[in-house]
Amino acid sequence: MLTDARVGQLSLKLGFHDDHARTTYLGLTDAMYRADPRQDTVAPYDFFAVRRYEASLVHEKHFSDQTSLRSTLFAYQMQLGQRSQDFDRPPPIQGIDYVSVPDPAALFLKQTSTLRDRTYDVLGLSSELEHRFATGKLIHRLKIGGRAMLDVARRKLSSGDSPTAESGLLLTDDTTTILGLAAWFEDQIAVTSKCSLPPAFRYEHSHSQKHFSVVDDDISQGPKPVDITGNSNAGGAMPGPGGDLRQREVECVR
Repeated sequence: MLTDARVGQLSLKLGFHDDHARTTYLGLTDAMYRADPRQDTVAPYDFFAVRRYEASLVHEKHFSDQTSLRSTLFAYQMQLGQRSQDFDRPPPIQGIDYVSVPDPAALFLKQTSTLRDRTYDVLGLSSELEHRFATGKLIHRLKIGGRAMLDVARRKLSSGDSPTAESGLLLTDDTTTILGLAAWFEDQIAVTSKCSLPPAFRYEHSHSQKHFSVVDDDISQGPKPVDITGNSNAGGAMPGPGGDLRQREVECVR
């Protein structure tokens, strides 16, 4: 953290998280649980991994006792990886060599696995100006702010040739990019020492783009490289009082 009366206060925050869990979404069937509720998992090679990097830079500047500006530049990346052993429900498919059959009435484990890899990248900038002033006997706490955020999500689905595969045949690959913009103001008007009316207004707009690099469907009959892009836009205004209006109204009644 750096503090200077001329430029204000600047603080940096860094974070890192890494988790690799030997966990599975495939639980015991009813018959397996009744036979031994404490038996080991039927898919010991399944895993779910999460890795996250994050950083934020916060700047605060007090121009006077009544006026201040707070800005935040933030970014993070999250990587999610999952491996799940493939299985069939009865009846079993002819010609498939199942690696094990934990429950002949309900579960047939295959030699293959499904790999899901997802990466989320986020970059954003938020800034809010606060100014306190009075109009007659009314005390105002005016806040005006804006935010821009870019969110990119890439999802890949692959088929591994064994329950322990680290990579495999790429089945689908798509990327979603969202640019979000927001602007708002809120005026917390203190009518009395126990009563305030906070009128507020917020507007948000987003532009989304989805791009497909590889698809796997009934039409393509297997994974197929493509170059398909779609776009959409959405926006909306949200006028209304602030979130603490009800509480303040109760205090006024009291």
